[in-house]
Amino acid sequence: ADKYTLTDILAGDYIPEKTFGEKVKALRTSSGFSQEAFAERLGVSVRYIQQIEGTTDSYNPSIKTLT
Repeated sequence: ADKYTLTDILAGDYIPEKTFGEKVKALRTSSGFSQEAFAERLGVSVRYIQQIEGTTDSYNPSIKTLT
């Protein structure tokens, strides 16, 4: 799989027409993280990652959390 940077994903440069959650999932999986490892890395719960990945763009996590 291709590897994407957070900037690439959020800008949609490599994954056009996907929801924010789909972009986050693409970033996570292209980086080799499980939801559990990704959540731990970000300092959030697994449920939070599941909510982001499983919803539409109407879910707006804090940019501070994602950086």
